[in-house]
Amino acid sequence: MSYSLTFHKGGHHAFTKTETGSSKSGGIRSKITSFSSSSRLRAIKRINSVDTQSISARPVFLTLTYPANFPRSHVTIKRHLDLFIKKLLRIHPDVCAFWRLEYQPGRLAPHFHMILIFPKNTRPIKNIKWFRRWLARAWYMSNKCDDIKNLRAGTQADFIRSWKGVLYYTSKYIAKACTENASDVMDDTPGRFWGIVNRFQWPIYPEEISINRRVFIKMNRVFRKYVKAHSRYKRTFRNNGTGTFCFISDKTAVSLLHYCSAGGISKFYIPHSISDLKLLYANTSKSYLFKNF
Repeated sequence: MSYSLTFHKGGHHAFTKTETGSSKSGGIRSKITSFSSSSRLRAIKRINSVDTQSISARPVFLTLTYPANFPRSHVTIKRHLDLFIKKLLRIHPDVCAFWRLEYQPGRLAPHFHMILIFPKNTRPIKNIKWFRRWLARAWYMSNKCDDIKNLRAGTQADFIRSWKGVLYYTSKYIAKACTENASDVMDDTPGRFWGIVNRFQWPIYPEEISINRRVFIKMNRVFRKYVKAHSRYKRTFRNNGTGTFCFISDKTAVSLLHYCSAGGISKFYIPHSISDLKLLYANTSKSYLFKNF
């Protein structure tokens, strides 16, 4: 049995895992009918694994909507999305995109949210006004609707100022739990609720380190205490017998690895924040060190 710690360079996702040597297949997947919590978690992990240092320009958040007379088939709207993505790749062939299907409250009209990420050595979007005009025409030609209102007000695009803004839009739009049931409006099952574009162009660089069983157990305990110290992120911890995960930076993951390997604070450790320093002393009796913070 082998144990390992994996963190992502420049990202905020680290996890431990164990391999027993025997693999079990998941079987035949059934039809996707809802946006499950597991699917939502995979979407959040994908965004948090991106190397923020490898992004050359500000990301772009855009929305694609339908008019009052919208298609009643998910196959049709996914075909419209595919046509739009092909048009987007013609002007930006190296763009990395993350899309999410949602339903408008009330009339349950489907619409798409999308985040565009531009890695280094790629041509970013500089003129947002020009891109908004192109976006309106491209989506109008992709969905092939006859409503001129959809050309004028069917799309929206804005720059995201920082990577924290990307995480904000991810939690608010991309990874938001789906509470609307569109089965009464749509004629078929929705299929995938989110997806990515240019899978192999995404700036995600995982680093895997082999660890022993003692360090594996201690890393799991540290992850659990880290999550308890940050009450807003309780769901970032999971222990199913094969490992745990936590949304921390790569530098914090390496520092925790030094701590768990040496049995205490490593001489190579440089605290990044008061929270990280408190975490490393969480299982000691030196709580009086923080009475002034």
